[in-house]
Amino acid sequence: MPKSLAEFVLKLTNNKIRLSSYDIIGTIAILDIPKELEKYKKEIANFLMQKNKNIQTVAQRQTATEGKYRIRKIKIIAGKKTTKTINKESGVRLLVDINKMYYSPRFSEERLRIAKQIKKNENVLVLFSGICPYPIVIEKHSNPKQIIAIELNKKAHEFALENIKLNKCKKIIAINADVKKELKNKKYLNWADRIIMPHPTKAEEFFNLALKAAKKNSIIHLYTFKKSNQNTRAILKRIKKSLKNKKIKLKLIFCKKVRPYSKDIEQLVLDIKVIKD
Repeated sequence: MPKSLAEFVLKLTNNKIRLSSYDIIGTIAILDIPKELEKYKKEIANFLMQKNKNIQTVAQRQTATEGKYRIRKIKIIAGKKTTKTINKESGVRLLVDINKMYYSPRFSEERLRIAKQIKKNENVLVLFSGICPYPIVIEKHSNPKQIIAIELNKKAHEFALENIKLNKCKKIIAINADVKKELKNKKYLNWADRIIMPHPTKAEEFFNLALKAAKKNSIIHLYTFKKSNQNTRAILKRIKKSLKNKKIKLKLIFCKKVRPYSKDIEQLVLDIKVIKD
C-alpha cells in the first residue's frame, strides 16, 4: 500500500496528478477534489479510511466559504453519512457540524498563541465566535476574568453552548446576536482588555465598533486579507485612515501570515495595541 495520499494519487494517475492536502475534523476527512480526479474520488476516499482508522467519513467540498455564516457545503463520498463530529485541539473538545457552521482546524496553533498571551483577570471579547473555539481554548490555557463570545449563526451558537458544557467552562458568556447591534449596548463601552476578530472578510468593517469596546492599551487581534505582493504596513495605514475617532492611536505589535487563501491572496493576523487618551 502507498505510504501517503500523494503517493496513492500519483500511482492512480500514472504520475500525472498530485493531491496531497486535506483537512481532518474529528472523524471526518475533507477533500478538495479537482475535476480531473472526480472519477477516482471513491478510491481516494477508501484509501484514506484504510490508511487512517480514525477517519469514519470522507467528504468533498462543494463550494468555497460563502454567505453570512461562512459555510462551505460538503458532500459525503464514503463512510458514515454524518456531518457532525467532535474535534480535539489544544486539550479541548469541540462539537461541530461541518455543513451548518464555520470551523477550521488550521487555526488551532493561532488560537493557542493568543490564549498564551492573555494575562490574569483580562476581559476578553470574541466577535464572530462560531462554536467557541477561541473562548474555550483561552479559558483552558489562561486565567481571564470573563470572556464574552458573540455569534450570529443560531445553529453555531447552539453548538457553542454544548461545547462550553462539554469542556466545563465557567467564564464564557455566549451570545447569539448580530455584532453590529450587540456592541451598541453601553455595557461594552471600554470593557475589553483584548478583542479577537477572526472574520477576515468583515473584521475591518467592524473595527470602529470594536474600538468602542476596547480599553486603553487593549489589544485587538484582527484577521484580514492582503495581496501577496502588498506591504503589511499598507493594511494598517488603511485601517488608521478609516478611524472615526482620530484621537485613538494604533500600534502594530505583531503580524504574520496565517495561511495562503488563493494564488494571489493571503490571510494574515494583526495584533494591534489601542492607545487612548
